[in-house]
Amino acid sequence: MSWKGIPKKEFGVPLFPEEWNAVVDALDELYWKGGATVGRDIIPDRDARYDIGKRDRRFRNVFALFGYFDNAVQTSALNADTGNFTTSLTVGGKEVLTKEDPLNVYIQAPLPLPVKIVAEEVRRKGDSWLVDTAVESSPKTLFTPEAGYKPKLKSWLLICDSNTGEVWLYFPILRKTAGWLPCSVLKKASNPNCLIEGYANDPMLLYWNGVGAGSKVLVQLTWEEEYTGIMPPERLDPNDPLWMPAGGWDSVWEFDSDAELNDFANAGQQYAYTEDGLLKFNPPSGDYGCAVRSESGVYYTKAATSFRVPSVVSASNLPYVVIILKNDGSTSYGAMVAINTSDPSKLQLVDYGSGSAVDFAWSPDSFVLVVDFATNTARVYDQNKNVVAEITMTPYSESIDASEIYIYESKYDGDDFETEVDWVAVKR
Repeated sequence: MSWKGIPKKEFGVPLFPEEWNAVVDALDELYWKGGATVGRDIIPDRDARYDIGKRDRRFRNVFALFGYFDNAVQTSALNADTGNFTTSLTVGGKEVLTKEDPLNVYIQAPLPLPVKIVAEEVRRKGDSWLVDTAVESSPKTLFTPEAGYKPKLKSWLLICDSNTGEVWLYFPILRKTAGWLPCSVLKKASNPNCLIEGYANDPMLLYWNGVGAGSKVLVQLTWEEEYTGIMPPERLDPNDPLWMPAGGWDSVWEFDSDAELNDFANAGQQYAYTEDGLLKFNPPSGDYGCAVRSESGVYYTKAATSFRVPSVVSASNLPYVVIILKNDGSTSYGAMVAINTSDPSKLQLVDYGSGSAVDFAWSPDSFVLVVDFATNTARVYDQNKNVVAEITMTPYSESIDASEIYIYESKYDGDDFETEVDWVAVKR
């Protein structure tokens, strides 16, 4: 029985006029009256063989709730609630998505051309590294996600030919070990279902300690990077005239390498390293990291540093972030930035001589501490170059004859905070 109620005929059975007229009416309805109404799926008899319309004979509108396309989609205007594309999406003649890019696109249409789509993106990646510990220094950055993305480690494999020491994977912003190989026990360790998620912009580091001379480490990783929109903070220029002295700085350390760190920290360092142009620390629980500079018989006229405190959990014992001092053997001046032990949501600019302090709000963004020994003033600027704290330094007695800079990160006796330094600059 057809949709018009016409019964099928056996061979030799007569076709009556009313039945033939119904066939004609059905054909007219299909051709002239706007198409057919169906009550079931329309399924071709084979895959990827037939078209709907032609390039020069198109349908005007297609109304549908969902669309699933396994190949390229090309359009000059896009108006959709949900689309799933497994190869690419081209809008206005430009490819805006590929199979490596967003899995799901949510568009509140219509969008004017040109279209820039910001979607929930998940990128799947994998790589391997053969690390020669005789040539490279620990830690080694294996990968850094694109700005605004957070990494999720899916699986890892570590192989080392050493019989001593250990090798481990580490997210420094999350401050979490993601994988570990004790070389004295195992030659190989792996986790095919790791699922450890770092913070936005969190790189993956490879550390090793105590391994045999010339040992090699094979690393294989798979991970995802998911878009968060959280961008790394912009860096502040040491040569900005807002804090650079007339004639410029005599020395600027921007921590692009461990060699530059070693040059700066001539009076000692502990758990300090450089990464992505930053001085960072990695002290274990119950200890602290530091980098110290001392120039005997040298008197700074001005010194500055760009620093940030990415996180503060607690502060009670040694909450000093940066200290800058000038000692001439009898009279000294100095200023420091510390964490307020009564309220860790605040930082303090402290006069080293009197102990008086000015609070300012903590932020994970960059600050610049500027200590001017010509005027005996100290200021802190925020990321937007606004003065958020200012003090006048008072003299105190000190027999040391040197200019000194101390930088700390502490996990010691109730302290738990992070410190990163972008640059340090001095004028002698």
